[in-house]
Amino acid sequence: MRRKLTPRPTFSPEERDWFYNAMAVLAELLTANGVNVLIAATASRRAYRQAARERIARFAEVYVECPPKVCRARDPKGLWERADSGEIASLPGAGAPYEAPHAPEVRVDTARYTAEEAAGSVQKKLDAQGFFADEYTLNPMRRVTAKEQGKGGVVVFKRILLATDGSPDAEEALVYARDLALRDGATVIVVHAFEPVPGYLGDPWEGRVMARHVAAGQDVATHAAQQLQQAGVDVIVEVLEGPPADAILKVADVRGCDLVVMGSRGHGTLASLLLGSVSHRVLAHARIPVMIVRAREEKTG
Repeated sequence: MRRKLTPRPTFSPEERDWFYNAMAVLAELLTANGVNVLIAATASRRAYRQAARERIARFAEVYVECPPKVCRARDPKGLWERADSGEIASLPGAGAPYEAPHAPEVRVDTARYTAEEAAGSVQKKLDAQGFFADEYTLNPMRRVTAKEQGKGGVVVFKRILLATDGSPDAEEALVYARDLALRDGATVIVVHAFEPVPGYLGDPWEGRVMARHVAAGQDVATHAAQQLQQAGVDVIVEVLEGPPADAILKVADVRGCDLVVMGSRGHGTLASLLLGSVSHRVLAHARIPVMIVRAREEKTG
Protein backbone atom coordinates (compact mmCIF):
# COMPACT_ATOMS: atom_id res chain seq x y z
CA MET A 1 0.00 0.00 0.00
CA ARG A 2 2.81 2.41 0.81
CA ARG A 3 4.31 1.90 -2.64
CA LYS A 4 0.98 2.88 -4.18
CA LEU A 5 0.31 5.92 -2.00
CA THR A 6 3.91 7.14 -1.64
CA PRO A 7 6.06 5.70 -4.46
CA ARG A 8 9.03 7.81 -3.33
CA PRO A 9 8.63 7.99 0.45
CA THR A 10 10.53 10.52 2.51
CA PHE A 11 9.16 9.31 5.88
CA SER A 12 8.87 12.92 7.00
CA PRO A 13 6.45 13.69 9.86
CA GLU A 14 4.12 15.43 7.38
CA GLU A 15 4.15 12.48 5.02
CA ARG A 16 3.52 10.03 7.87
CA ASP A 17 0.54 12.10 9.03
CA TRP A 18 -0.92 12.08 5.52
CA PHE A 19 -0.21 8.39 4.92
CA TYR A 20 -1.82 7.09 8.11
CA ASN A 21 -4.83 9.35 7.65
CA ALA A 22 -5.27 7.96 4.12
CA MET A 23 -5.03 4.41 5.47
CA ALA A 24 -7.71 5.15 8.08
CA VAL A 25 -10.03 6.70 5.48
CA LEU A 26 -9.66 3.72 3.14
CA ALA A 27 -10.31 1.29 5.99
CA GLU A 28 -13.37 3.27 7.05
CA LEU A 29 -14.85 3.13 3.54
CA LEU A 30 -14.15 -0.57 3.15
CA THR A 31 -15.53 -1.60 6.55
CA ALA A 32 -18.64 0.52 5.97
CA ASN A 33 -19.29 -1.69 2.94
CA GLY A 34 -18.85 -4.97 4.78
CA VAL A 35 -15.20 -5.66 3.94
CA ASN A 36 -12.88 -6.91 6.66
CA VAL A 37 -9.67 -4.87 6.75
CA LEU A 38 -6.30 -5.58 8.33
CA ILE A 39 -3.87 -2.64 8.43
CA ALA A 40 -0.33 -3.94 8.79
CA ALA A 41 1.57 -0.76 9.61
CA THR A 42 3.91 0.55 12.29
CA ALA A 43 1.72 3.59 13.07
CA SER A 44 4.34 4.72 15.57
CA ARG A 45 2.26 7.51 17.12
CA ARG A 46 -0.79 6.86 19.28
CA ALA A 47 -2.57 9.65 17.40
CA TYR A 48 -2.51 7.59 14.19
CA ARG A 49 -4.18 4.62 15.86
CA GLN A 50 -6.67 6.78 17.73
CA ALA A 51 -7.71 8.51 14.50
CA ALA A 52 -8.42 5.12 12.93
CA ARG A 53 -10.34 4.00 16.04
CA GLU A 54 -12.56 7.10 15.89
CA ARG A 55 -13.34 6.54 12.22
CA ILE A 56 -14.01 2.79 12.23
CA ALA A 57 -17.06 1.47 14.06
CA ARG A 58 -15.70 -2.01 14.77
CA PHE A 59 -12.01 -1.57 15.51
CA ALA A 60 -9.35 -3.63 17.25
CA GLU A 61 -5.78 -2.58 17.93
CA VAL A 62 -3.29 -5.46 17.89
CA TYR A 63 0.01 -4.58 19.55
CA VAL A 64 2.73 -6.73 18.02
CA GLU A 65 5.28 -6.26 20.79
CA CYS A 66 8.99 -6.80 20.10
CA PRO A 67 12.00 -5.37 22.00
CA PRO A 68 14.53 -3.34 19.95
CA LYS A 69 17.22 -5.97 20.65
CA VAL A 70 15.13 -8.67 18.99
CA CYS A 71 14.21 -6.37 16.11
CA ARG A 72 17.91 -5.76 15.45
CA ALA A 73 18.63 -9.49 15.50
CA ARG A 74 15.87 -10.20 12.99
CA ASP A 75 16.11 -7.12 10.73
CA PRO A 76 14.83 -8.83 7.52
CA LYS A 77 15.02 -5.60 5.49
CA GLY A 78 18.27 -4.32 6.96
CA LEU A 79 16.54 -1.21 8.28
CA TRP A 80 18.00 -1.40 11.79
CA GLU A 81 21.48 -1.80 10.42
CA ARG A 82 20.98 1.26 8.24
CA ALA A 83 19.55 3.20 11.18
CA ASP A 84 22.53 2.29 13.41
CA SER A 85 24.91 3.46 10.68
CA GLY A 86 23.09 6.79 10.42
CA GLU A 87 21.69 6.13 6.95
CA ILE A 88 18.12 6.20 8.28
CA ALA A 89 17.31 8.82 10.90
CA SER A 90 13.58 8.26 11.37
CA LEU A 91 13.14 4.54 11.99
CA PRO A 92 10.50 4.08 14.75
CA GLY A 93 12.15 2.55 17.78
CA ALA A 94 15.61 3.70 16.69
CA GLY A 95 15.93 7.26 15.39
CA ALA A 96 12.27 8.08 15.96
CA PRO A 97 10.16 7.32 19.04
CA TYR A 98 7.55 4.56 19.10
CA GLU A 99 4.54 5.25 21.33
CA ALA A 100 3.32 1.91 22.70
CA PRO A 101 -0.46 1.62 23.13
CA HIS A 102 -1.96 1.92 26.60
CA ALA A 103 -4.88 -0.49 26.18
CA PRO A 104 -4.86 -2.47 22.93
CA GLU A 105 -7.56 -5.07 22.34
CA VAL A 106 -4.83 -7.64 21.74
CA ARG A 107 -1.20 -7.75 22.81
CA VAL A 108 1.19 -10.44 21.55
CA ASP A 109 4.85 -10.78 22.57
CA THR A 110 6.62 -11.90 19.39
CA ALA A 111 9.92 -12.31 21.23
CA ARG A 112 8.46 -15.35 22.99
CA TYR A 113 6.49 -16.96 20.18
CA THR A 114 7.01 -18.00 16.57
CA ALA A 115 5.14 -16.16 13.84
CA GLU A 116 2.63 -19.03 13.57
CA GLU A 117 2.06 -19.12 17.34
CA ALA A 118 1.64 -15.34 17.48
CA ALA A 119 -0.86 -15.37 14.62
CA GLY A 120 -2.84 -18.14 16.30
CA SER A 121 -2.88 -16.21 19.56
CA VAL A 122 -4.15 -13.06 17.82
CA GLN A 123 -6.90 -14.96 16.05
CA LYS A 124 -8.00 -16.69 19.26
CA LYS A 125 -8.18 -13.43 21.21
CA LEU A 126 -10.08 -11.61 18.45
CA ASP A 127 -12.45 -14.55 18.14
CA ALA A 128 -13.13 -14.39 21.89
CA GLN A 129 -14.13 -10.73 21.43
CA GLY A 130 -16.58 -11.58 18.64
CA PHE A 131 -14.60 -10.45 15.61
CA PHE A 132 -15.03 -13.80 13.85
CA ALA A 133 -18.69 -14.39 14.65
CA ASP A 134 -20.16 -17.41 12.88
CA GLU A 135 -23.16 -15.38 11.73
CA TYR A 136 -21.06 -14.00 8.87
CA THR A 137 -20.93 -17.22 6.90
CA LEU A 138 -21.61 -17.98 3.26
CA ASN A 139 -23.12 -21.35 4.14
CA PRO A 140 -26.78 -20.92 5.15
CA MET A 141 -26.93 -24.43 6.61
CA ARG A 142 -24.35 -23.87 9.36
CA ARG A 143 -26.36 -21.47 11.51
CA VAL A 144 -29.71 -23.27 11.59
CA THR A 145 -30.75 -24.75 14.91
CA ALA A 146 -32.44 -28.09 15.43
CA LYS A 147 -35.79 -26.32 15.87
CA GLU A 148 -35.53 -24.90 12.33
CA GLN A 149 -34.83 -28.26 10.71
CA GLY A 150 -37.39 -30.37 8.97
CA LYS A 151 -37.56 -34.12 8.65
CA GLY A 152 -34.23 -35.84 8.30
CA GLY A 153 -32.39 -32.78 9.56
CA VAL A 154 -32.96 -30.86 6.29
CA VAL A 155 -33.18 -27.10 6.66
CA VAL A 156 -36.61 -25.70 5.80
CA PHE A 157 -37.06 -22.08 4.70
CA LYS A 158 -40.42 -20.29 4.82
CA ARG A 159 -39.61 -16.81 3.45
CA ILE A 160 -36.73 -16.31 1.04
CA LEU A 161 -35.59 -12.85 0.02
CA LEU A 162 -34.27 -12.73 -3.54
CA ALA A 163 -32.29 -9.57 -4.27
CA THR A 164 -32.14 -8.86 -7.99
CA ASP A 165 -30.79 -6.24 -10.37
CA GLY A 166 -31.11 -8.30 -13.54
CA SER A 167 -27.41 -9.14 -13.69
CA PRO A 168 -26.18 -12.62 -14.69
CA ASP A 169 -25.32 -13.40 -11.06
CA ALA A 170 -28.80 -12.30 -9.97
CA GLU A 171 -30.37 -14.52 -12.64
CA GLU A 172 -28.41 -17.48 -11.29
CA ALA A 173 -29.48 -16.57 -7.74
CA LEU A 174 -33.10 -16.70 -8.92
CA VAL A 175 -32.65 -20.35 -9.89
CA TYR A 176 -31.41 -21.24 -6.40
CA ALA A 177 -34.22 -19.27 -4.72
CA ARG A 178 -36.79 -20.95 -6.99
CA ASP A 179 -35.55 -24.46 -6.27
CA LEU A 180 -35.42 -23.89 -2.52
CA ALA A 181 -38.89 -22.35 -2.54
CA LEU A 182 -40.34 -25.28 -4.46
CA ARG A 183 -38.67 -27.75 -2.13
CA ASP A 184 -39.92 -26.08 1.05
CA GLY A 185 -43.14 -24.43 -0.12
CA ALA A 186 -41.62 -21.04 0.71
CA THR A 187 -42.69 -17.57 -0.38
CA VAL A 188 -40.07 -15.53 -2.26
CA ILE A 189 -39.84 -11.79 -1.66
CA VAL A 190 -38.27 -10.25 -4.77
CA VAL A 191 -36.41 -7.04 -3.89
CA HIS A 192 -34.95 -4.46 -6.23
CA ALA A 193 -33.45 -1.30 -4.75
CA PHE A 194 -31.96 1.72 -6.48
CA GLU A 195 -29.69 4.43 -5.14
CA PRO A 196 -31.44 7.57 -3.82
CA VAL A 197 -32.16 10.25 -6.38
CA PRO A 198 -30.07 13.38 -5.64
CA GLY A 199 -32.22 16.08 -4.09
CA TYR A 200 -30.22 18.85 -5.73
CA LEU A 201 -31.80 18.03 -9.11
CA GLY A 202 -34.93 19.88 -8.08
CA ASP A 203 -38.31 19.85 -9.81
CA PRO A 204 -39.23 18.64 -12.33
CA TRP A 205 -36.00 16.68 -12.90
CA GLU A 206 -35.97 14.88 -9.58
CA GLY A 207 -39.46 13.50 -10.21
CA ARG A 208 -38.59 12.44 -13.74
CA VAL A 209 -35.44 10.62 -12.67
CA MET A 210 -37.34 8.95 -9.84
CA ALA A 211 -40.04 7.78 -12.26
CA ARG A 212 -37.42 6.28 -14.58
CA HIS A 213 -35.73 4.46 -11.70
CA VAL A 214 -39.05 3.10 -10.42
CA ALA A 215 -40.09 1.94 -13.90
CA ALA A 216 -36.74 0.24 -14.53
CA GLY A 217 -36.87 -1.39 -11.11
CA GLN A 218 -40.40 -2.64 -11.68
CA ASP A 219 -39.31 -4.18 -14.98
CA VAL A 220 -36.40 -6.03 -13.33
CA ALA A 221 -38.47 -7.21 -10.36
CA THR A 222 -41.46 -8.20 -12.51
CA HIS A 223 -39.23 -10.23 -14.82
CA ALA A 224 -37.92 -12.20 -11.83
CA ALA A 225 -41.38 -12.54 -10.28
CA GLN A 226 -42.88 -13.91 -13.50
CA GLN A 227 -40.22 -16.62 -13.75
CA LEU A 228 -40.92 -17.66 -10.17
CA GLN A 229 -44.70 -17.60 -10.60
CA GLN A 230 -44.48 -19.68 -13.77
CA ALA A 231 -42.69 -22.32 -11.70
CA GLY A 232 -45.50 -22.25 -9.11
CA VAL A 233 -43.79 -20.12 -6.43
CA ASP A 234 -45.69 -17.55 -4.33
CA VAL A 235 -44.10 -14.13 -4.82
CA ILE A 236 -44.11 -10.71 -3.17
CA VAL A 237 -42.41 -7.80 -5.00
CA GLU A 238 -40.67 -4.84 -3.35
CA VAL A 239 -39.12 -1.97 -5.35
CA LEU A 240 -37.40 0.54 -3.08
CA GLU A 241 -35.36 3.72 -3.20
CA GLY A 242 -32.27 3.65 -0.99
CA PRO A 243 -28.81 2.13 -0.67
CA PRO A 244 -29.38 -1.43 -1.98
CA ALA A 245 -27.68 -3.26 0.90
CA ASP A 246 -29.59 -1.29 3.53
CA ALA A 247 -32.88 -1.85 1.67
CA ILE A 248 -32.27 -5.60 1.46
CA LEU A 249 -31.47 -5.83 5.15
CA LYS A 250 -34.56 -3.79 6.08
CA VAL A 251 -36.95 -5.87 3.97
CA ALA A 252 -35.46 -9.09 5.33
CA ASP A 253 -36.17 -7.86 8.85
CA VAL A 254 -39.64 -6.42 8.23
CA ARG A 255 -40.82 -9.39 6.18
CA GLY A 256 -39.45 -11.96 8.61
CA CYS A 257 -37.26 -13.67 6.02
CA ASP A 258 -35.09 -16.62 7.02
CA LEU A 259 -32.73 -16.61 4.01
CA VAL A 260 -31.27 -14.04 1.61
CA VAL A 261 -30.26 -15.21 -1.87
CA MET A 262 -28.35 -12.81 -4.09
CA GLY A 263 -25.71 -12.56 -6.78
CA SER A 264 -22.05 -12.12 -6.04
CA ARG A 265 -21.69 -9.09 -8.28
CA GLY A 266 -24.37 -6.93 -9.81
CA HIS A 267 -24.55 -4.06 -12.24
CA GLY A 268 -22.37 -2.01 -9.89
CA THR A 269 -20.10 0.97 -10.35
CA LEU A 270 -16.36 1.23 -10.03
CA ALA A 271 -16.93 2.43 -6.47
CA SER A 272 -18.56 -0.89 -5.57
CA LEU A 273 -15.49 -2.73 -6.82
CA LEU A 274 -13.19 -0.55 -4.74
CA LEU A 275 -15.26 -0.26 -1.60
CA GLY A 276 -16.94 -3.65 -1.42
CA SER A 277 -20.03 -4.89 -3.20
CA VAL A 278 -23.61 -4.91 -1.98
CA SER A 279 -23.26 -8.62 -1.30
CA HIS A 280 -20.29 -7.99 1.01
CA ARG A 281 -22.29 -5.52 3.09
CA VAL A 282 -25.37 -7.73 3.29
CA LEU A 283 -23.23 -10.71 4.28
CA ALA A 284 -21.53 -8.70 7.01
CA HIS A 285 -24.69 -7.25 8.58
CA ALA A 286 -27.50 -9.75 7.96
CA ARG A 287 -29.03 -11.48 10.99
CA ILE A 288 -30.05 -14.47 8.88
CA PRO A 289 -28.18 -16.84 6.53
CA VAL A 290 -27.03 -15.34 3.23
CA MET A 291 -26.44 -17.36 0.07
CA ILE A 292 -24.11 -15.66 -2.42
CA VAL A 293 -24.41 -17.02 -5.97
CA ARG A 294 -22.12 -16.55 -8.94
CA ALA A 295 -23.23 -17.16 -12.53
CA ARG A 296 -21.77 -20.22 -14.20
CA GLU A 297 -19.16 -19.46 -16.82
CA GLU A 298 -19.84 -20.91 -20.24
CA LYS A 299 -17.13 -23.28 -21.39
CA THR A 300 -15.74 -22.58 -24.84
CA GLY A 301 -13.70 -24.71 -27.18
